[in-house]
Amino acid sequence: MIQSYISIGSNIDATKNITSAKRELSSIFACTYSDNFIQRQRALKEKILLT
Repeated sequence: MIQSYISIGSNIDATKNITSAKRELSSIFACTYSDNFIQRQRALKEKILLT
């Protein structure tokens, strides 16, 4: 079995977009997901990135 690691991130409607990406990937592949992580952006003041 081949394993791949994919990073999914969004700072625009993050919960909706990440959920949608996971749904699409799961419809094609057998997937295992890690927890989501919240990160503050260094370049953008007060912006939060959900990955």
